[in-house]
Amino acid sequence: MAILRADRRFRNSGRVYCGLRVIDGNQPGLSGRWRLGVASVSPRRLDFRRRWWRVLGDCPPIEVLAVHGPPRAPFGDEILKLPGSVVQLQTPVAVLEWSLNRRYQSAAFARLKVAHLESAEETAG
Repeated sequence: MAILRADRRFRNSGRVYCGLRVIDGNQPGLSGRWRLGVASVSPRRLDFRRRWWRVLGDCPPIEVLAVHGPPRAPFGDEILKLPGSVVQLQTPVAVLEWSLNRRYQSAAFARLKVAHLESAEETAG
């Protein structure tokens, strides 16, 4: 029952529980450490609000240029921390890792309306 409510909430609001971190570059409001929170997914944009922080937890909107996959499974201490598998997001200033439950990935990618590339190497060549 809770899963059905979560699915309906995502379809209606575009908000999903997730984790974000920077792996290359400098994205305002994020760092190289995993931050957990809720992202509102809209075309070419993520509005991320960190968990536990009401006033200071927001980071500026994140412009998404592309999603790089395929998703990888969390490993090490990520297994206990992250809500699901991990993909890379290309922004104008950084490369991020985005972790979300696999059940929401295809809908979230469709909502972003950006290129979904199967490997990062495809963009380099």
